[in-house]
Amino acid sequence: MAIDAPWYDNYIVLLSGVVVVALGLLYMAVHPAYGRSDAPYDDAIPASPPDVPERRAGEPSGV
Repeated sequence: MAIDAPWYDNYIVLLSGVVVVALGLLYMAVHPAYGRSDAPYDDAIPASPPDVPERRAGEPSGV
C-alpha cells in the first residue's frame, strides 16, 4: 500500500471486483433466464446409449 497515493489506487482491485459483481447482479435481475427456455428438461444425457454398429475385425476405429 502506497501512503502517498490516492485512496483509489490502493483499492483498485477491490473496487473493480465490487463493480463487476454489482453489474452481474443487475444483469441477472433485469434479464432472468429461468422459465424462458423452450429446451426440454433433462436432455443433456440420453437415457439410453445411441445405437452404434459393431466394428468388424481389422476395420479402422476412425479415431
